[in-house]
Amino acid sequence: TTTTTTTTTTTTRTQNPTPLFVATGSKSGVISSAEILMEGVNGIYTSKQIDIGGCSGVPNFPFDTSSAVGALFNDLPHLCAGYMGSPSSNCYGLKTDGSWELDFELAKPLKWGGSSVAFGGVQTPWWIVGGDPDGDETEVWGGNPPAEISNGTIKLPTISNTPCMAKISEDLAFVTAIPKFKASDSNMAWIFNIQSNTWTTLPNTLEKRIGPACGYLKTASGRFIVLAGGLGVSTTEILNLDTLTWSLGPSIGEDLYGGSMVSVRDDQELLLVGGYSSTALSDIRRMDSSMSSWETVGQLTTARFNFVALAVPE
Repeated sequence: TTTTTTTTTTTTRTQNPTPLFVATGSKSGVISSAEILMEGVNGIYTSKQIDIGGCSGVPNFPFDTSSAVGALFNDLPHLCAGYMGSPSSNCYGLKTDGSWELDFELAKPLKWGGSSVAFGGVQTPWWIVGGDPDGDETEVWGGNPPAEISNGTIKLPTISNTPCMAKISEDLAFVTAIPKFKASDSNMAWIFNIQSNTWTTLPNTLEKRIGPACGYLKTASGRFIVLAGGLGVSTTEILNLDTLTWSLGPSIGEDLYGGSMVSVRDDQELLLVGGYSSTALSDIRRMDSSMSSWETVGQLTTARFNFVALAVPE
C-alpha cells in the first residue's frame, strides 16, 4: 500500500519561517490581488494579515497585471508592471505603511511580461529582462533612489522567449529560455555573472519547457537548480551546479504552467507556488534537500498563474 502525504507534515518546524509574498497574475483574467502567507509550526502555509495601524489584508497592486517582475529591492517588495491592456513602465514599492508607491520607471515597458533577478552588493542591482522582446537588451536598476546602472551593456546571449531566471549568489544567476528565431527541441541554459558581465553556456535542458518555474537549492551534497513544469509538462529536472549535468527529478503530479518558485530556509528548501493546469492553481508545494518529492503544504487564497512570488522579511 502506498500513502501519499499532501497537506500535512509530521515534523514541528520552528526555525525562522520566511513569509511568502504573492501578487498579481492571471486567474480567469488578469488580477491585482496580493497576499502574504506564513508557515506554521506544522509546516503548512496560510494567509496572514499585516499590521499597518491595525491588522488588515495586503493591499492590491495599483492595477491588474500578469507576468510582472518582482524583487526585494532596497529592503521593500517591488513590482514592475507586466502584461496589461495598456503597457506601463511603472515600478512600485510596497511601503511599510501598506501603500504602493511609484518608485521608478523602466526605460522600456514589459508589455509581454518579463523575468528578473535581484543580486546583492553595494547597489543591490535588480536585473530585468523583457523590455526588448525581439532583441537582446536588458536593464539593471540599483541604488536609492533607483537609477539604471548598466548603460545598456548587459545583453542576452541569444534572442529568446521570456526566460526563467533564478539567483544563485550575489553575482551569479541561472537563465533558461527557448530561442525565439530558431528551432529547438529543448531550452538553452546559461549562468550569468553580473560582476564580469560574462555568460557560461550550460547543457540544454532535458525537455522543452514553455513557462516553467525554476529555483536554487543547497543541500549537503551540493548546489542545484530545480526546473519544474511548463506548458503541458508535469516533470522536474535538476541541474547539478558542480558537475553541470541535468537529471530527472520528481513528478509534480499534474501539468503546471506559469508557477513561481521561491527559495526559503537559507536556500535549503524550494516552494513551487500556483500555476495553471486545466485551471488556475492555488497549491503551494515544497521540495526539501532530498529532492525526492513535491509535498503540498498550503493553498493560496486566490489561485493564479504568471504572478510574482517573493520571500520577504517579517
